[in-house]
Amino acid sequence: MLALNTVDFADVADIVSDTWALEDKEEQKRRLHRIEMVKFRRKRKAKQEDLRGECRRLEKHAQQVAASGSSRG
Repeated sequence: MLALNTVDFADVADIVSDTWALEDKEEQKRRLHRIEMVKFRRKRKAKQEDLRGECRRLEKHAQQVAASGSSRG
């Protein structure tokens, strides 16, 4: 009966080590996810800036075409 109440510290150490390893793995997953989200946001922002620049360029071109068209008529 006494054997059932004793604690094997090696088993406890293994359990704690496994738990820490699992927690580290979960933290690493969260960190990687955050990094991926930052990369995604940066790419999306850069794409939006590119599109804004393209819109400005097209608007200028449209104004130039409209101005040259009105001077002809």
